Amino acid sequence: MTQPGKDGVAQWGGAALPDLIEAMAGRSRQLWLRLVIGVLIACIVGPSLGAPLTVGWYVAWSLLQLAEVAWTRRAQRMSREQAVIGGVVLVALGSTVLAALGAAAILSGNSWLLVCGVWLLAGALLNACAASGTSPAIFWATAAPTFAGTLAVVLAAARAGAPAAMLCALTLSATLLFVAALAVRGVALRALQSARAASASKGAFLAQVSHEIRTPLNGVLGMAQIMSSGELSDEQRERLEVINRSGRALLSLLNDVLDISKIEAGKLTFDVRPFDLEQLALDLALAFDAAAGPGVGVCADLDAAIAGRWLGDETRTRQILTNLLSNAVKFTKAGEIRLTARVLDGGVELAVSDSGIGIPADRLESIFDSYEQASASTAREFGGTGLGLAISRELAMLMGGRIWATSVLGIGSTFRLWLPLPFEADPLEEPAPPSSTVVDFESLRVLVAEDHPVNQEVIRLMLEPLGIKPIIAGDGRAAVEAWRQADWDLVLMDIQMPVMDGLEAVALIRAEEARAGRPPTPVIALTANAMSHQIEEYVAAGMSGCVAKPLEFALLVEAMSAALGGASAAAGKHVHEAGPVGG
Repeated sequence: MTQPGKDGVAQWGGAALPDLIEAMAGRSRQLWLRLVIGVLIACIVGPSLGAPLTVGWYVAWSLLQLAEVAWTRRAQRMSREQAVIGGVVLVALGSTVLAALGAAAILSGNSWLLVCGVWLLAGALLNACAASGTSPAIFWATAAPTFAGTLAVVLAAARAGAPAAMLCALTLSATLLFVAALAVRGVALRALQSARAASASKGAFLAQVSHEIRTPLNGVLGMAQIMSSGELSDEQRERLEVINRSGRALLSLLNDVLDISKIEAGKLTFDVRPFDLEQLALDLALAFDAAAGPGVGVCADLDAAIAGRWLGDETRTRQILTNLLSNAVKFTKAGEIRLTARVLDGGVELAVSDSGIGIPADRLESIFDSYEQASASTAREFGGTGLGLAISRELAMLMGGRIWATSVLGIGSTFRLWLPLPFEADPLEEPAPPSSTVVDFESLRVLVAEDHPVNQEVIRLMLEPLGIKPIIAGDGRAAVEAWRQADWDLVLMDIQMPVMDGLEAVALIRAEEARAGRPPTPVIALTANAMSHQIEEYVAAGMSGCVAKPLEFALLVEAMSAALGGASAAAGKHVHEAGPVGG
């Protein structure tokens, strides 16, 4: 869970907040189990304690469990202080209610309730601490009330004139109970640290593999774009489109694997800002309608209340809906796919309904697991890895929402997404008109820092239609030397290079510009490492923008134009020439 920062980018409020939310999310997933346990406790102690006290306790207990779930869903819209205080207070109140019941049972004078109360306090403390080992705040919020309840029993027994032996036994029991809780927490923390270390190693491995795969993939997709702008026969263009589709499928798979890795490692971040949900839904319906096969139509049916500005992560919302629509198109051979949206339960419900093959009832839950599909035959016939729905479910949960499906075999399926998006009452701001300055690309002096020969050729050929003849440096140090020897309008900088990487190179350039009083040369990062936190690092180092590899011609021209402070008439021309491959 995240909160919007001053710049509109979602940030964690502090080091403790992710652990707290992770622990609270785990407790929320056990809601029904906790409610059932509460019923069992009430049934055991109720006949002896009396109905009014027992029913009152269970109502208070249940309301606190539901409040924890509500807090988990809305934490992303709270400040760090509100989130931490609210979460800790809710858990502490729940533990206090449970400890109070245990203490009341022990002090009732009933021998049966005495046994129940002791076991209740012991079980509550050990179980809560073991389950909450991810967060120090949750540990103390659960341990302190229970231990305090145990000490209250000891003090009450002392005031009542209990024998010294009983007081010693109670005190020793309370101390041992607390020591045991600390030991359980220590074991949980060591296990958590070990799991996080393994997750970090896996993440580093996947990041390196991603970079190494994207480098040749940049050559494949880059050359496909360049070739598509030339004279080709219909047969050649069709074959080139197969290359392009296959390359993009590989890129999509790579992105999915990285998303799963980031989710598992707790490293996924959200960019929370106002966005037009209605326009997002209409754009997706239009795009998938064009991509759907013959006999399949895709349309949007949106409530009027959806119009306006909603606060959330537009990119991740788009990613979920894209996964749902992509699945609907894949499994629908004829009929209609409908994207609907309505305001519901303090948020927005978006649904994708299709008339496809349907899903067996016993598979409706498992299809949201990683690498799972409805059946082995489905995977063979339709392809795919089964990651899209798993990622969608995790994204929905991390944004405080949920996703579920209903289906009838042979009739179709409906996937529903509910997100707690706050509505922004202010009207959407009109976009600023583009600059009237047109970039004269042919006159630009462009320096390219790139170590890979294939990528050097791809960039050179992409710039060629713009009339740009770049000078290419094979590493960061060579790029800095070339920059010192001439005046450049623009530098395109790879990040991972031998001798000196792109971040070091741009840092040297910016330092020398500052010493000499020179205006900053626009520097655009061209890199396979283009996660949000990495882009922030590049901008902080002094870069003007970033274009992810595999490079797309349209995005490269757009970034160059933005870095140079103008709009390019050539951009539209060459995007058109590049055709669908370049899009």
